[in-house]
Amino acid sequence: MSPSTRLVVVLALALVGCTGELWMEGGDREIPHDSGLSDAAWPARDDAAAVPGDAFVPRPDVFVPSPPDAWSAPIVGCDDPIEQAVIARVNASRTSMGLGAVRCDPAMTAVAREHSSDMCARGYFDHTGLDGRDPFDRLRDGGVRFSSAGENIAQGQRDADDVHTAWMNSPGHRRNILDGDYGRIGVGLDRCGGDMYWTQVFAD
Repeated sequence: MSPSTRLVVVLALALVGCTGELWMEGGDREIPHDSGLSDAAWPARDDAAAVPGDAFVPRPDVFVPSPPDAWSAPIVGCDDPIEQAVIARVNASRTSMGLGAVRCDPAMTAVAREHSSDMCARGYFDHTGLDGRDPFDRLRDGGVRFSSAGENIAQGQRDADDVHTAWMNSPGHRRNILDGDYGRIGVGLDRCGGDMYWTQVFAD
């Protein structure tokens, strides 16, 4: 990334089936920041700030049935009930802290689903795809305009409660969920034969 781009990566959680990072950066240059600073005025952050994750905690094996062969994720829209359940839990947590709710953005949802499906299909788990694109590249390529954005990922959680609890128990992921600057969200779940890949993206 260019020196004019703000990037903070916070390593957050090291549980079986759940890890991830907090990503934040400036987005489209034509969108002014509330602070009045342009992206070029932000100090470069080449050194990622690492936060120690929780200790390794094994969890008992849980049987997760494979999805029906006929099931396929919606291509566009915010109509997947499990993804909606994740958003509802995010908004409940935000409301409890006096923050405004985030609304589902269809374009961001498509970006989140694409990343979850790519991780499933190509067998990796990372914010940076095997094509070299990071979360902000994917948002821009998906037509999403933003001045700041964040991403949470997880793997293996059975349902909306499990994944939201895991994220809220991680300082970095929790910070994304409770960031008052964010007003939009996209959640993408790929069931991946029961392995469950989750991506959650936020933007202002």
